[in-house]
Amino acid sequence: MRYYWGIFLFFFATLSFGLNITLVNPTNKEETFWALITELMQKSALDLNVNLTVYYSDSHRIVQSELIEKIVTAKNKPDYVVFLPYGGSIIRSFNALEKAKIPFVTLERAFDINKVSEIALPQEVYKYWLGEIYNDNVEAGKLLSSSLYHFAKENLPKEKTHHAIAINGDYYAESLDRAEGFSHFYKSKNDVIINQILPARWSREEAGRLFLKLHHRYEKNEIVWAASDQMALGVLDVIEQTGLMPNKDFFLGGFDLIPEAIKAIEDNRMTASVGGHFLQGAWALIKIYDHHHNVPNVFKKGDSTPFIKPSVIDRYNIDQYKVLADRKNLSKVDFSKFSVHHNSLNDDKQYQLTLESFIEKLNVSLQIQ
Repeated sequence: MRYYWGIFLFFFATLSFGLNITLVNPTNKEETFWALITELMQKSALDLNVNLTVYYSDSHRIVQSELIEKIVTAKNKPDYVVFLPYGGSIIRSFNALEKAKIPFVTLERAFDINKVSEIALPQEVYKYWLGEIYNDNVEAGKLLSSSLYHFAKENLPKEKTHHAIAINGDYYAESLDRAEGFSHFYKSKNDVIINQILPARWSREEAGRLFLKLHHRYEKNEIVWAASDQMALGVLDVIEQTGLMPNKDFFLGGFDLIPEAIKAIEDNRMTASVGGHFLQGAWALIKIYDHHHNVPNVFKKGDSTPFIKPSVIDRYNIDQYKVLADRKNLSKVDFSKFSVHHNSLNDDKQYQLTLESFIEKLNVSLQIQ
């Protein structure tokens, strides 16, 4: 298995930085969504004068576990580690970091916490597990489902039963939770039939292939729900083979708010995308920075509250968010403005890095330039 070793943000100047953080990216340099997370985390590190080192685990839990072993046994250890743990290797990784006494923060929840109950919650069993940055994927799944449902009801013939399909990711908790939100929402509607849910392994090409298969299998698929924007875009890649028109014959949505999807919504080719969690890496770094500078209650023992509130971008509000379609814009925000320590913010103003506040500061930055 090939290792991807990427070292960013002036590694040669480590001594000039007071804080060293390592991100173990769960994918590779080419994966669009995680490349965006990494890019914004790098920008937040630059804004806060933090040294950030990035390693890539190539979407493989064993590679990730081995990388963490290398990190904890290295001569120069980081002050903190940030990573997305996989269920199959979570105990090994947590044990290694705990033994090395390296504080760490986890991203998302790609594992079922009920199946690894021995880890408990942050700081309960593993004292160096400071906290986790994640969103409620079940609620996010419902949010996307609701948006697509309302567009279908408004634009298709009244008093009609609609048919929904879901192109899911894989069998990890993140994907399963999103699909649970899909199923829960549409099973509560007496005018929607769920045709099928199939996994495309997060692959854009596989999603397009599955959509064609489901298009030929069922007479109607007016609601097309995908567990990522890349897979939703995979549907658009093959749409000419069906003769269907997006936002006319069917309504399509995904997750992640990647720039290409935002542009597709603006161009009336996609219906909606749900996200905000592309900020999770920047969020983790900002919280670690404040914790390191003794801001109280940044990470709380036993806290399991989803930290990121998902937002939906669709045909209704695209004008407000279309600035996200240009990826070059996203790194123009000064992330130091969100730090409590850096700005001497009061507790009641703590941590306003929502998608809306990010857009607000982004628009201000663009107006100044």
